[in-house]
Amino acid sequence: MLGRAQPGMTLIEIMVVIVIIGLIVSGASLGAGSLPRTRLRASAIRVASTFRFAYVHALTTGRTTCVRFPLGGQEIVLEDTDDAHTLDPVSPLRGDGVGDIERAASAQTDRMMDTRPREHRAQFRLVPSRVFRPRALESGVHFTRLYSQHDTEPREEGTGRVYFFAGGQTERAVVHLRNDRGEIYSVMLEPITGRAEVFDRPMEPASTDDRDSTDQVEIDQRDRAPREAQQ
Repeated sequence: MLGRAQPGMTLIEIMVVIVIIGLIVSGASLGAGSLPRTRLRASAIRVASTFRFAYVHALTTGRTTCVRFPLGGQEIVLEDTDDAHTLDPVSPLRGDGVGDIERAASAQTDRMMDTRPREHRAQFRLVPSRVFRPRALESGVHFTRLYSQHDTEPREEGTGRVYFFAGGQTERAVVHLRNDRGEIYSVMLEPITGRAEVFDRPMEPASTDDRDSTDQVEIDQRDRAPREAQQ
């Protein structure tokens, strides 16, 4: 007596299974490939939201507020002060140590000979954690460059700082974030409105040399149009 034929898969069924497996593998590869860029975008949005929080904090508390982050690092912290604070790209004693050491040394003799009263240096403190908890960028994303009103040149190392003032103003600034694949997102901060905009490419202010005077925070409306950074 002949036995029953064992059930099996036809050639068409095998081909269908192979196609399904290929689609699954392809989808997984595409998803893994887009993850670094997704993290980069999420980090840029996080920076923009921190800028907005700092703007509102300065406006509602009356305290000058600073968003601080390490160039080449990931952590974002918020500081504030009750002291008077101005943006000065020349004096190394202003901007909470914005000037570099060489410029400070070259000006030391002039400061010793100058007996005029010195402006008090603002002392910034961390905002309490109940108000703002330090946050970090997504995995694989870090800060790479900062264009700011109080720096004469783009900053690519050290500590980056962006300032917000009680009168509802802030400084002109652009922050670059980079992921491990070399992709760059930019966060551009408007000085008059405090609005932060995210770009999926490297951007810089329209003019990095035409900066305001020591005590001026606002900029001319014509100088607000951004342009892409030259790579």
